[in-house]
Amino acid sequence: MTDPEPGAPAMGPPARPPGPVPAGYVPREWLQQQPPPAPAPQPPSPSGTPWSTADAPPAGGRGVPFLDTPWVPPRTPRQAWYWLIFAVAGFVVGQLAATIFAFVAGALEGKTAAQMQAIATQTVPPEWYVVSTLIGLWIGFLGAPWLASRTQGTRHFARDLGVRFRWIDLIGIAPAAEELFFRGLLLKSLVRLFTPLNAAGRARAAGVVLAVIADGLLFGAAHGEWVQFAGLAGFGIVLAAVSYRTGRLGMNTVAHATFNLMAILSIAFNGGVILFR
Repeated sequence: MTDPEPGAPAMGPPARPPGPVPAGYVPREWLQQQPPPAPAPQPPSPSGTPWSTADAPPAGGRGVPFLDTPWVPPRTPRQAWYWLIFAVAGFVVGQLAATIFAFVAGALEGKTAAQMQAIATQTVPPEWYVVSTLIGLWIGFLGAPWLASRTQGTRHFARDLGVRFRWIDLIGIAPAAEELFFRGLLLKSLVRLFTPLNAAGRARAAGVVLAVIADGLLFGAAHGEWVQFAGLAGFGIVLAAVSYRTGRLGMNTVAHATFNLMAILSIAFNGGVILFR
């Protein structure tokens, strides 16, 4: 046997055959040589903060309070303030539009300014007055949630505002604009502002309760019927609680429609009860 040349590696035993390779096997050397794949590009976050896995919708995500679904805006107090500002602006715009539309409709009906002021204070105003003011209110009540979703949300209007309906909810389409504004836009902003991020236990519960009560009080005050303020505010609190607990607007929209229907029937048979918008 001849001696190995200087510097040559020592000869060892012959290598054994590698045998079958498992499916999906990647040699360690390949992993060390190949650079890791680049992450897929993501669209910019509407809030300006980096996206995270919490931004993705959960597999289910239905029938739970919207505070428990991280992807639902407003995600931060900053976004909540913007939503609240949109709510205030939408309410003001809606009131102004309602006044303008009412006077335009009154002019078409040949009413003077004095007559219009008298009509505005009537317990049961004419149908043309109710319709024209409702159209004006809907401009603000629909426009404000749309702007909030567009500028401080995911731009998925229905998902951001919790607009999910079942077939039975179709009977409650009439007050949908009001529910979209008070329980879709205003309530969500109040819950996020009154409930600290990552809050749990009593702090979380207190924030939610405070937001629900505030939403109901604002709902009652917005109607301007001070004699019936307590009943309207109580009803608004119930609607806010239902909307928060179910995470959708369908059930309380039906309840609101039923409430309005009872008022209409009372007017038809008694002629002395106002129509709650």
